[in-house]
Amino acid sequence: MFIKFSGDFFWLNVFPVDTIILLPYNTIMKTIKTVLLKFGLLLTCLWYANASGMRDYVCIVRSNYSEQNKAFLNSYKTTLENSGYKSFAKYIESYLKGSYGSGFIYTASNGKSYIVTNRHVISSAETATVQFENDDGSTAEYKDLKILGVDEDLDIAVIEMPSSFKKAGLTFRSSKVTDGDDVWTAGFPGLNGEPVWQFGKGSVTNASARIKELVNPDISVLIQHSAQVDGGNSGGPLLIADSKAKGGYSVVGINTWKATKRENTNFAIPAAAVKESADKIISSKGQNKTIAERIKQFNESIANKDETFSNMSKYISNEMVSNCKSNSFTSIVNSASKASSEVIVGTFAVDPIEGVRYALAYYIWNAFRKGENPVDYKTTEPEESGNGYKVMFDITEKKSISSFWTVEQGRWRLTDFDDLISKGASAKPASGFSMTNPYMFTLWGGAGLNDSAKGFIVEGSLSVSNAQIFFSLRNDVPNCKTGFAFGTKFYLPLNFGTFIVQPIGGLGFGFYESKTSSSDSLVEKMKVFVDFGADVIICINSKMGVDISARYSIIDIMGFDKNNYKSFSIGAGLTFGTGQVISLW
Repeated sequence: MFIKFSGDFFWLNVFPVDTIILLPYNTIMKTIKTVLLKFGLLLTCLWYANASGMRDYVCIVRSNYSEQNKAFLNSYKTTLENSGYKSFAKYIESYLKGSYGSGFIYTASNGKSYIVTNRHVISSAETATVQFENDDGSTAEYKDLKILGVDEDLDIAVIEMPSSFKKAGLTFRSSKVTDGDDVWTAGFPGLNGEPVWQFGKGSVTNASARIKELVNPDISVLIQHSAQVDGGNSGGPLLIADSKAKGGYSVVGINTWKATKRENTNFAIPAAAVKESADKIISSKGQNKTIAERIKQFNESIANKDETFSNMSKYISNEMVSNCKSNSFTSIVNSASKASSEVIVGTFAVDPIEGVRYALAYYIWNAFRKGENPVDYKTTEPEESGNGYKVMFDITEKKSISSFWTVEQGRWRLTDFDDLISKGASAKPASGFSMTNPYMFTLWGGAGLNDSAKGFIVEGSLSVSNAQIFFSLRNDVPNCKTGFAFGTKFYLPLNFGTFIVQPIGGLGFGFYESKTSSSDSLVEKMKVFVDFGADVIICINSKMGVDISARYSIIDIMGFDKNNYKSFSIGAGLTFGTGQVISLW
């Protein structure tokens, strides 16, 4: 069939019957517009009905923290506030309001329905609360649900619904998606701190992405797509249109990650891998390994040179986190490398419980290493004790490390290691201070007396680790004009929380022009000096402090002769910027 028009009439040729029908142009156009409009409205209504229907299957998943976790966080929040780290205390305050993600109904082969979500959505939870949002804004809520089990390698978790819950789940698509397929995301990302329903559309941009930093490609590839994903979408389904499926869509994946430095780059775990993982958790009630298998897996992680300490976090229980003393935590972080500290701090800022878990993981990981290399050790047979198992790790003939394991979220996890929890093994220094300065920049001005005249010093400095690079204007050399100096200083900060005491020493070079001669050579103009002294920093908050300093300088020490000048100065300034706080918290 073909259609053409000439003047005010359409020519409609219908095959195989060779009949020509002459119709008025205006009538045809009006009819076509009416049909298209109605058809478009019908499609819109069907799409909206299906999108709205998804709310019956997709839910909000909220974490319920144990009373131990709450007590720990509240206690640590108070410690941070008293130490001047108010911004970090706010992270905890926000976290205590409860984190949330998304999930969806899955009906297993046993006929029961469960909620499937991401492991990281409920990783710190004791139980979970599930909420289904109705069209009128009300919610159907199921509280204190058991977390049946988790898959630590694939970031999958299964939540057990009550026996009274009979609603059937979404259909999993058996065939794989291909590049260019239209896909939809469904979930409850946050808006103004509260979850809000979102149904987004995009396309598959890489049907088999291999991102080893997210999932071992030997376990599963990922679906990269451009459908809308925001914070809170984690655990929600990735969907494809399917007229035969419930709600008009079938599940092709579970939305898990979002690339922050690229536009519309999101990753989902494919449906086949999700289904296999969920079925394993359900069939074994989440406990996929015996204690002996778990210890074997632990030992393999220790011996794997490609793994980092963060991989050990999956062995740390929430109970161990909640019982970790605050001084044990700060002691671990203070002893960690700068790179490791930054990982712990970055995690703590987003999830305080995970931050402490990472610190404990570092402690354990480091206990089995000499430098960068793992040490040889032997493991005793697990010994049943109470509600768990005790396992000893024999490092040497004289050194053994004890560990205690219990089941949490369907996995054997550590509740104590090296008596860290029961005895606070790493709680050093016990005096309650840390050896760090949380500030990065210092602007300081001082005035003082030298051998024969009054002088002044105005200085700016940048702190890096336990050193300062400084630049200053000085007028403390007799018979010389104001000079320019630079150099470095080293200090030992003793942080007592509200104030910091810093013994300091430094070496600098200054260039001074004589008041009586303008023909001095460069060597004659250069003066070398050493500084000794101490700073006292009063911490106003986590971003600013007042620095009061007293310094004693010996100037022009190149020849160590009688022409050396001595200067004593006292001054004050501001120190600010979150610098080494990164390596502390």
